[in-house]
Amino acid sequence: MIVLDTDFLSSFAKIDELKLVFRVFKTKEIVITEAVYNELKESPVFDLLLAYFSSKENKIIIKKVSAKSVPESLGEGERASISLAKDKKAKLLMDDRDAGEYAEKIGVKVVNIPTFLFYCKEKKFLNSSQLGTIIAKLNAKDFYEFGKEIEKTLISDDSISKKQ
Repeated sequence: MIVLDTDFLSSFAKIDELKLVFRVFKTKEIVITEAVYNELKESPVFDLLLAYFSSKENKIIIKKVSAKSVPESLGEGERASISLAKDKKAKLLMDDRDAGEYAEKIGVKVVNIPTFLFYCKEKKFLNSSQLGTIIAKLNAKDFYEFGKEIEKTLISDDSISKKQ
C-alpha cells in the first residue's frame, strides 16, 4: 500500500505527474486519508484529482482513519497519513520535514519528493532531461525549491561520469 499526504499529492497533481507515482510503485491504487481528502477539497488542485477518484486504473482510494497517538502539533492530514501508514506498514509519500522525521522515528518508511526523484533516476524511470523538466515544473507551479547539490545530482548525466 502507498499512502500519500497532501503536500506530495498536491505537488505532483499540479505538474500533471501523478501517473508517475502509480508507475514507479507498480500499483493501480494509492491511498489517502479522509483528512487529506478534506484538505485537498479546499484547494485549487482538487479539480485536477477528480478523475482519479472514479478511475478503474490509477485510482485514489480514501480511508477514514483516527490519528491516534500522533502529536497534535502536526496537521490533521499528516497525523492521519502517519497513523494509516504505520497501521498498514505502508510507504508514506510526504514532504513535510517535521512530520516525516516523526513518522520515521516511529518506524514508518517515508519518501519525500527528492528521494522519490532519486529513486526514479536510479531505476531509470526518468532520465536527466525529464528530471530537469519535473524540477522546473515543481518550481514554477508549486514554488518547490531543491537544494543546489540535490538538484545538480538529480539532473547530472551519470553516463558521462561513468565513461571517465
